[in-house]
Amino acid sequence: MQMPKEHFFGAITSEKFAEVCSEPLPDKLGPTDVLVKMLICNICTTDYQTWLGTRNNYGTYPFAAGHEWTGEVVMVGEKVQFLKVGDRVGECRNGCGECINCRQGHTEECLAVRGPRPKINGFFGSRSFSNYKICKENCLIKVSSEVEPQFTAFLEPLSSAVAGCNKLRLVPGDTAVVIGAGSMGMLWAMTLHAWGCRVIITELSEKKLERARSLGYAYVVDSGKTDPVAAVMEITEGVGADAVIPTVPAASIYNQSYKMMKKRNGKFLLYAAGYPAPTMELDPNTIHYGRTEILGQYDNTVTDLVQTAKLINYKLVDPSKAWEGKIYPLKDIQNAYIHAASPDMYRISVDLQDF
Repeated sequence: MQMPKEHFFGAITSEKFAEVCSEPLPDKLGPTDVLVKMLICNICTTDYQTWLGTRNNYGTYPFAAGHEWTGEVVMVGEKVQFLKVGDRVGECRNGCGECINCRQGHTEECLAVRGPRPKINGFFGSRSFSNYKICKENCLIKVSSEVEPQFTAFLEPLSSAVAGCNKLRLVPGDTAVVIGAGSMGMLWAMTLHAWGCRVIITELSEKKLERARSLGYAYVVDSGKTDPVAAVMEITEGVGADAVIPTVPAASIYNQSYKMMKKRNGKFLLYAAGYPAPTMELDPNTIHYGRTEILGQYDNTVTDLVQTAKLINYKLVDPSKAWEGKIYPLKDIQNAYIHAASPDMYRISVDLQDF
């Protein structure tokens, strides 16, 4: 195929307004460049919170969002070694491989590529709600063409749960509590199950309780009818959970989470970010004597992404459990954001070839 002269992408141009924009593409690919025909991009919480105006840590408008996507390789540069035309791919945010952070295995903290993202052609953002995208080969990872693209697009959010499991050092038979059964809660529950853990999910919403029950293997606690702390203690016969992962960023949830852990050697993973930031009440003596681990998790390494691709490609998790079941055309991205930002929604997808 010939190199496209331009690409079309969805951008948030002002608060609560998104539209399709365009810009020229280079005349040719660089030696290690890959031209990706973008298929699907899912709307992340970060995306719709930026659209709502409640989150601005990625820059100001106009913002060309998106990072949960699947595409197909349609052209490769002359020095591309491992990808070929026709391969399905997702995003793998790689590092330079040379800085101290990369050499210590923290590719997600690469000193060469991290930091404020520059404004290019008047837009912040990675332009992933786009019909075409040029990526470096080392920033792509293969995904299965036997899995529908809206589900392989869960590579990035699912990798957050995989990274969290690696950080928690969980072993088969551990008991983990997931608070919240939204998109991330469901991804966490499935990842923990794949890790061999016993999973307890607490939730208030009837829609999400039903989705959690559909997994078939988790203990599901209706927090509106049952004291969730008492329920966890009953399930664990008074011992408490090995790990608690709140996916709902609220002070009351954080304080509740702490009471669900084992008295000794419990682990509490702070995963979800809240805006404005919620507060926590902590007793340093209890943490000290309980040998409690309070951990933070953000982003992922290349290793986490490779593990995650295997979970999806081998169908060890079912991302449809975290999907709302709706695909909007790119040309209707404004309504896609309206739907995604509505209460009780799971992930909404955007078809990037219908622009």
